[in-house]
Amino acid sequence: MARRQQLINAASDLLAEHAVEEIALADIAKHAGIPAGSAYHFYPNAHSVFIAVAEEFGDVLGESLSRPFVGAEADSWQLILAACIDRAVKIFENSPAYTQLIISGKAPSDIKLADRGHDEEVGRIILGAIEQHFELTPFPRVYEVFFYTTEIVDLMFMLSVNKHGRITDEMAEEAKRAGVAYLRQYLPEFLPRREPD
Repeated sequence: MARRQQLINAASDLLAEHAVEEIALADIAKHAGIPAGSAYHFYPNAHSVFIAVAEEFGDVLGESLSRPFVGAEADSWQLILAACIDRAVKIFENSPAYTQLIISGKAPSDIKLADRGHDEEVGRIILGAIEQHFELTPFPRVYEVFFYTTEIVDLMFMLSVNKHGRITDEMAEEAKRAGVAYLRQYLPEFLPRREPD
């Protein structure tokens, strides 16, 4: 495994047990079994490693949401959105590091800002998933609307993590209700199913 990835993995491990402000690059290097001097060749400080962890989250989430939606998941646009939310929740459940960096109140502001770029891409992926199964008539600001949907879901996640330390089942359902309610302002309740090519 490349040393850069070893440092990312070590940072993820440490973030599962420590607050972001408690972790120094020397701690990450030690946990990775890499000399601190060598770690500086890859990252100038711990914060830059955390940014890499957040970037990795964007890739993991994008890959998960890009997998096909099958069976009941694809019975309606509402269920596709719900399935996207379920997949995101599972990723956060399996990674305290992603939870702390992306949807907790402790996340550094520049990482939160960088994650907005991920959210724009996530919105496009969700839109694409819906368009794979249904005929959707384009409307003004469509990408912006799906970005806002992603932000609304993120807000529900953040509220849950800040109050409960995790995304509860109840708050995951609230995220679905909020996302669907917003999209209903732009999408009809029923979309015509796309005919197979």
